[in-house]
Amino acid sequence: MKVLHICLTGVGMIDNWLYQENLLTKYHAKLGYEVSIITTNLSRDKQGNVFNDERSEYINSDNCKIFRLKLKNGCRYSSKFRKFENILPIILSIRPDIIFVHNIQFLDIFVILKYLRVIEKAGESKPKLFIDSHTDFVNSGNTFLSKYILHKIVWRYVSKKLIKHVDKFYGVLPARTLFLNEIYKIPTSKTETLYMGVDDELVIEAKQNFVREIVRNEIGVSKEEFLIITGGKIDKNKKQVLVLMEAVNKMEKFDGKLVVFGSISSELKNDFASHLSDRIIFVGWLDSTKIYKYFHSVDLAIFPGLHSVYWEQVVGMGVPSIFKFIPGFTHVDLGGNCKFIYNDTLEEISSLVEKVINEEELYLKMKIIAERKGIITFSYKQIALRSLGVKIPLKEI
Repeated sequence: MKVLHICLTGVGMIDNWLYQENLLTKYHAKLGYEVSIITTNLSRDKQGNVFNDERSEYINSDNCKIFRLKLKNGCRYSSKFRKFENILPIILSIRPDIIFVHNIQFLDIFVILKYLRVIEKAGESKPKLFIDSHTDFVNSGNTFLSKYILHKIVWRYVSKKLIKHVDKFYGVLPARTLFLNEIYKIPTSKTETLYMGVDDELVIEAKQNFVREIVRNEIGVSKEEFLIITGGKIDKNKKQVLVLMEAVNKMEKFDGKLVVFGSISSELKNDFASHLSDRIIFVGWLDSTKIYKYFHSVDLAIFPGLHSVYWEQVVGMGVPSIFKFIPGFTHVDLGGNCKFIYNDTLEEISSLVEKVINEEELYLKMKIIAERKGIITFSYKQIALRSLGVKIPLKEI
C-alpha cells in the first residue's frame, strides 16, 4: 500500500531529525508501506539554520521518496497563506492509498480536496485521509488576530470543508485534540489523540549495558552518583531551568550532579553561566542518538519549562521524571512515573526534587512504572500503526 505524507507548514520535513514526521514515515516504511513525502524546499543544518535544499526528488535514509516543492511565484515563506508548485501532478503520479497531512494550517490543502474529487468523479476508491495537528492554546491563538481571525475563521473554515473526507483528525497531545474540538469545532467522533514518542531502534541501542558507564565516564560522574538531566532550547520560555540549577546548588541533602544539555539563548547566557558549579555539568547540544544514551544514563529527568519532545522521550526511555504542570499535557503520567511542578518557585522545586531523591520507596515506584509502561505507551512502531487506523493492544507490542 502507498502512503503519502504531506508536510507543508513551517519549514517542513528536515532530514535525519527525530520529529514526528520523520519517525512516522520511518516506521511506516519499516512496516512495509511504500512511503512518499511532499514537503517544502527548506531544511535545517546541524546547527538548526534554515537553508534551501536544491533537490526536487530523492530517496532518504529511511527509504522514503521525498518531493521538495518550490513556492509559487509571488509567494513568500513568511506568509501564512503561501502556496507551492506541482502538488496535484505529484499526487496523481503516486495514487496513494492513504494520505497523512501534517497540520491543517495551509491553503494548499484545497489541492488535496481537488484530488479527492477527481478520484471520486473517475469512480475510483478514495484514499483514506488522516490529518494531525500540533496547535494548542499555549503555542497558538495568543493574539486577537491569531485566535479570532486565523484559527476561528480561516482554519476553522478549512477544517469544516475537510470533515466529511477525513477518517480521523489527530491532536498530538490531549491539549491539541481539545483545540481541534473547541476552536475548529471538529466533532469528538472525528478526533483522537496520537502521541508523539520514541524511536524504538534508538531505545534498544541506548539501553545496552555499557552505554551508562561510557556516558558517565565522559562527563566525570561515577556510577554511584545520583544524576539528573534537563535541557533543550533554553530561552525566555524555559527560564525555570535556571531555578532548577539554583535549587541543585543549594540542596543540602543531595550527593549528585545535574547535567544540562542544549542551546542557551543570548539573553540568558550570562545568567546561565553564573549558575554553573561543581554540581552542574553543561554538555552543549546533543544529537538525537546521544540524547537517548544520556537519558539511559541518568536517574531522574526534570523539565520545568514548556512542553518539548523530550517529555515523551524520557518517559519512553523509562526514566522517572518531573515536569511542569500544564493542563492538557499530563499524558506523560502513566500512573505514578512522574511528578509535576505547579508554582515554579525555588522552594517548590527544591522540596520536590529532594522528596523524589531521598524517599527510596517513592523513587522505586516511579522507576518501576516508568520502565514497565514507558516504551509500550510511546513506541513509534505502535504510534505509526495507530496513525493509519490500525488498532493494536499495547500488550502485543
